Amino acid sequence: MRSIRASVPAHYTAQLVKHIQRAGANYVERKWTFHPHDEAGIRRLSGQLRVSPLLSQVLIARGFSQVDSARAFLGAKLSDLHDPSELPGIDAAADLIVRAIQDKRRITIYGDYDVDGVTGTSILWHCLQLSNATVDYYNPCRLEEGYGLNNAALQQLHEEDPKRLVVSVDCGIASVEEAAMAKSIGLDLIITDHHHIGSQLPDALVLVHPRLPGSTYPFGELCGAGVAFKLAWAICQRLGDGKKASPRMKEFLKQAVGLAALGTVADVVPLLGENRVIVRYGLQTVREQSTLGMKALMRVAGLFDKPELRADDIGFGLGPRINAAGRLGQARLAVELLTTENAERATKLAEYLDTLN
Repeated sequence: MRSIRASVPAHYTAQLVKHIQRAGANYVERKWTFHPHDEAGIRRLSGQLRVSPLLSQVLIARGFSQVDSARAFLGAKLSDLHDPSELPGIDAAADLIVRAIQDKRRITIYGDYDVDGVTGTSILWHCLQLSNATVDYYNPCRLEEGYGLNNAALQQLHEEDPKRLVVSVDCGIASVEEAAMAKSIGLDLIITDHHHIGSQLPDALVLVHPRLPGSTYPFGELCGAGVAFKLAWAICQRLGDGKKASPRMKEFLKQAVGLAALGTVADVVPLLGENRVIVRYGLQTVREQSTLGMKALMRVAGLFDKPELRADDIGFGLGPRINAAGRLGQARLAVELLTTENAERATKLAEYLDTLN
């Protein structure tokens, strides 16, 4: 039996030896500089939280030196979510949508084609369906229409139904030209987004964005699905007693947290503040209160029998399968998967998305 050494040409062996020697020399020359520890702070936080000094050290290193912020980071609660009315533009948007429902106007959700847009679209669609709204959704083709609002698509939607109300999800804040065109033809447009705000804001009926100029919203890192979840929450409040959603809508919101968690993880926003709350509870919801489509998606991803889901299960298991549809111009199928009430259709869609991945 030949040895490995004998099977490698001599000049390759010599090069490898030199590389190892250089690497070793560099390693010896390196000096580690350790960040100074606040020993008193570690002991204080450890005692207040009743956790190990090592965990306290990690928390302080991450910037959580105060007991309240550290406790919120470790034990995020649903009650830590800010009331949706604090989000800029959301009251006006929710009022317009509820009025459109009452007037029996068609509402079209114009959602982006990535996981964030697909899950946000699904959240709002479920909410409006439960509200007995006349609702549909539109997801642009990435290959033909590109990102954001599209003039031709908006014109077509308006021609099909001039009384239609369009609500964007996860896109539109940069669509200045498209919003102006919509206004010129009389198309009512509400924009909900979380992306970078440019020098000029689009002229829509309402803008909903956590970082609008002049905003005092406490958390500016929501993703598009997070913003859609807040809008759905505000709509549910209005269809309840004005402050609290009905029991039926509360159950929907619990389920919607799972979809919001999927969008939050897939969009790689910081898992802090409200995002941490959404993901912590959403992972549990995805496991226990999934839609038919989510269950089918977990099956094809090999996650259905897993007792506990983690964020990386979304990032590497569920998210890529949804993204595959949008990447190939078929995001609408991903929304259908997350909104269908037909188990057989859900299975077929999940299997198809699995082949695209």
